[in-house]
Amino acid sequence: MAFEIPKPKNGSTFGAVETRSNWHKTKTPEYQKLHTSKRWRDLRELQLSEFPLCYFCDHPAVEVHRINSKDYSLFFERSNHASICDACHKKVNEAYHRGVDPGILFKKKGELI
Repeated sequence: MAFEIPKPKNGSTFGAVETRSNWHKTKTPEYQKLHTSKRWRDLRELQLSEFPLCYFCDHPAVEVHRINSKDYSLFFERSNHASICDACHKKVNEAYHRGVDPGILFKKKGELI
């Protein structure tokens, strides 16, 4: 079952998106510390072993996406994680950088288009 990604406030479409090329530079030292911790690596491995297929398309998952990535108190919360393939992870991140809340994409299971 496919669903459409909501359009961002600026009205651009998915194909014509201006993404922030420096988005990775906005990650805080706190984020870097959490993301490189043994606890995160272990949790990521556990998530991928328990849910080896992409949440959206059922291809092999290679990424663990944090649905609410802004709230660091949810960083290790299992209910805040989704296993997704690389292609869907890119689409979710593109939607995020266009101003779409990625959490809305995870309310209904389906393909990202």
